[in-house]
Amino acid sequence: MTYPDSLDHMLAAWNEPDPKRVRSHLEAALADDVEFIDPSVEAHGIDEFEANVHRVQHQIPGATYERSSGVDSHHQLHRYSWRIRRDGETLLDGFDVTETDEQGRIHRVLGFFGSLPDREEEQDFVPADFQVPTALDGPGFRLEPLGPEHNERDHEAWMSSIDHIWSTPDFPNGTWPTAMSLESNLADLERHALDFASRKGFTYSVLDGDDVVGCVYIYPAETADADVSSWVRANRAELDIELWQAVSEWLETDWPFTRVNYGAR
Repeated sequence: MTYPDSLDHMLAAWNEPDPKRVRSHLEAALADDVEFIDPSVEAHGIDEFEANVHRVQHQIPGATYERSSGVDSHHQLHRYSWRIRRDGETLLDGFDVTETDEQGRIHRVLGFFGSLPDREEEQDFVPADFQVPTALDGPGFRLEPLGPEHNERDHEAWMSSIDHIWSTPDFPNGTWPTAMSLESNLADLERHALDFASRKGFTYSVLDGDDVVGCVYIYPAETADADVSSWVRANRAELDIELWQAVSEWLETDWPFTRVNYGAR
C-alpha cells in the first residue's frame, strides 16, 4: 500500500455503509498502532478507529466525507482539507495532518475542525486538550450525548410537556418548545450531535433506563463562560431540582468553566 492509496481507503471507510467493508478499508489503510486525534475524540488502534467511524456515521446519517484539496507532503507527513456534506450542504469542514510508516500505511491522524481562525477571534468554547465528558450518573438518571437515536423518545418527552417546560427557568419566552414534526425534531438532534462533535456546544439526553425524561444544554454565552439550561418532562417534575443540583456540581468539578448562567431552582 502506498500513499495516497491508503488515504483513499481511509476516506472510503467513512462513506461505506457495510460494516465489513469499513473494516476492510481500514485494514488496508492503517497501521495496527494507528492513532486518531481530533477535537471530539481520541482513538488508538484499528478497533477504536473503526468504532469512531460507526459512531459518526450514526450521528450524521446520510452524510458523505470527501477530500476538498490536494495533498501536501514531506517526510512522511501529509496535510489536506476535507468536508462533510449532505444534500448539497457542507455540514463541517477542516483539515488533517497524517503521518505514514515506511510501507505507506497511516499510523497517525491529527484532525482539526474549521478554517484557521484570525488572530482577533475568540478562543474555542472549551480548550483543545479538554476531554468532553460523555456521561454523568445522577440520582435516578444518567446523561449521554443527545443524538438521532433518541429522536422518537425525545420528541414524545417534550411534546407532552410543552407547558411544563415553558415554566422552567431558562425557558420563559415561549420560542421553544413549540410543536414540530418528528422529522423536524430529527434535524434538530442531528444539529446538536454535529455541534457536540465539533465542540461548539454540548447537549445531553437525560435518561431513566431507556426512557428520555429530559435534556441538558451547554452552549457559549456572552456574559459568562457558558449558558446552561435543562428541562424534565412534566410527569417527572420532581427530578428537576435533583438534575439541576447534579449538573451544577458536575459543571464545577469536571468542566473548565469559572462562571455559568444556569437558572437556579
